[in-house]
Amino acid sequence: MGLFRKKKRKKKSAFGESTQELLGAEYFTRYGVKTLTDEKLFFTIQPVNISVMSPDNIARKIELFSLILIHYPTIEIFCTDANECFDSNKIYVRELIRKERVESVREVLRGDDEFLDRMQTETATSRQFMLIYPLRGLKPEQVFSTITEIEKTVSDQGFEIRREEITGIQRMTGNYLRTALNGDAMPPVDGIQYLAPERKES
Repeated sequence: MGLFRKKKRKKKSAFGESTQELLGAEYFTRYGVKTLTDEKLFFTIQPVNISVMSPDNIARKIELFSLILIHYPTIEIFCTDANECFDSNKIYVRELIRKERVESVREVLRGDDEFLDRMQTETATSRQFMLIYPLRGLKPEQVFSTITEIEKTVSDQGFEIRREEITGIQRMTGNYLRTALNGDAMPPVDGIQYLAPERKES
């Protein structure tokens, strides 16, 4: 499922559309993200290591998770890399190797390529799984009780869950859009990191 619902395309301006406009995201809220249609809550759910479980236990876990989806039919499941992706870097390095004529330089580039391979292998199973719940028609005082109810329902079925704070959502979004460097969180306002300190406060 998509992270956000894309809006219907309107006539593009001379400057095109921003990533924010294409995603339909408006701003970060106290509890999650405000989109064009609703506010979304983000919960991180800990994956279960089924490689050490018996077939009967796996079937039981699937049944329990199905009960969660039945209880919350509007909930969405989202999975993304927990770390930045190295694919574009690997393609770039391998292209350099192909074009390079000096063998000593090629050897250095091969070392870089092997390093990226090792990094990708180490993080290949590093995934983060999220449940995204849309808030619709709820008053502000009802939001907290909804969060508590979801966490209790999921925990009662034997799954570890926690609601993501704003920094966690920003980091996840940065990984999703391939803009995170070393796990850095996406800034609350696009481009704010490039402003002078006195302008950030204004």
